[in-house]
Amino acid sequence: MCVDVGAASVSITPQPATGLQGYGVRLAEAIDEPLVASAIAIGSEEIDWLLISLDLIGVDRTFTAGIRDALAKRLSMRRDRITLACSHTHSGPASLPRLGPVSADPAYLALLERCLIEVAGRAAADRRSATLRIGVADVQENINRRERRNGRIVLGVDPRGTVDHRVWVGRFDASAGSRDAPIALIVQYACHATCSAETCNVSSDWPGVMRKTLQRSYERDRVQPVVCFLQGCAGDVTHRIGRDRQHWPDHFGAATALEAAIMGRLVAAGAIRAAERAVATAAAKTRVMSQAIALPFRGKTGSEHTEMQIVRIGPAPPSEMSPVPAATWFVFLPGEPLADYGDALTRRFQVRFGAHPNNIVISGYANDAVGYLCTKRALQDGGYEAADAHKVYHRPAPFGADTLSIIQRACTTAAVQLDEPRSQTRSLPAGVRYILDHFRSLAMRQSSRPSTGA
Repeated sequence: MCVDVGAASVSITPQPATGLQGYGVRLAEAIDEPLVASAIAIGSEEIDWLLISLDLIGVDRTFTAGIRDALAKRLSMRRDRITLACSHTHSGPASLPRLGPVSADPAYLALLERCLIEVAGRAAADRRSATLRIGVADVQENINRRERRNGRIVLGVDPRGTVDHRVWVGRFDASAGSRDAPIALIVQYACHATCSAETCNVSSDWPGVMRKTLQRSYERDRVQPVVCFLQGCAGDVTHRIGRDRQHWPDHFGAATALEAAIMGRLVAAGAIRAAERAVATAAAKTRVMSQAIALPFRGKTGSEHTEMQIVRIGPAPPSEMSPVPAATWFVFLPGEPLADYGDALTRRFQVRFGAHPNNIVISGYANDAVGYLCTKRALQDGGYEAADAHKVYHRPAPFGADTLSIIQRACTTAAVQLDEPRSQTRSLPAGVRYILDHFRSLAMRQSSRPSTGA
């Protein structure tokens, strides 16, 4: 099955002397790795989904709302079908209203808005028929950082902690022409983009090196594919290089452009393996839903009002009585989710919708930046993410122990509405719905097992 896809990219690199966000007060001295915004537009007559990935630490919901309004008007599309996904580099310009002591640069945000409108327009105008293939590979260069030392949780390395080593690749190949090189790639991996944190230079960090390596590998006739990077559930996940003395003794304690380059090339190697082994998947219909959520603060009155977003790419809706073929699900969360969020939400989609793990992509740092999304256990244990980070984000407290449950329920609510065949049966008697759901679940599990390689 084919889908119309357009892709484009644009530089969003600031000038030297720009204020950086991520670690205290810093001014950019030079540029190590340029910053890029990449856009992928999916849809035929109208745009069903516009994904824009950004080499930034984050964007807030006010900025996202403004971009959505501008693009919805210019491209004649629904604003809730637009996703802004950030890499969370700590070596980029101040794009959040306030993070620690650093406030956003209004001049840079104005430039950023113009760049995003331009790149989205070019992606929308470039749409052509393409197939979507999905691949996954294992890259064990990320590690949980919540180390228990002398009875306390500190920022270190925990080899036993939750971490997802998969690099996920969605590969779009033009329907006409050679399949030797894709026109666009979506790449997801979970790891903080802090390899080059020791310097005061602008850098897209390891995701930028990964993108550059992929583009050079697939360049044909001086044309490179567009690469959109999605940051996974990396709230408590760091890179082994520079942090793991056992695996990287010669680089332990270092955080420069060299470490970012090595990490980027290693992830790119995994992404190439995944792309080369990618398996075709149904992509005839793309549906998107943004779900409002309220996250109560722990021990305080009041809540954070934000949103999460779900995207379903799958076959055209089957008839009411036929089984549902495998779909690919994207979940975008508005903060820094701990790795356990990826595990929990993946299991939810497996059980509730019969989805294969390789067809479930859980990402953070999208559309808003509300802070860390912790688990009940993390809040009990303490540590930076659970006890201190809310101050950096200028929130009154961390979010409560039921945050994961709130997000799981919101995910299910939105996904059920996107899962069209199930919606078609709502008017049927409960007993009939139960029987249909049972057989559809069995059919989905059977069909999804071999759906992707790696």
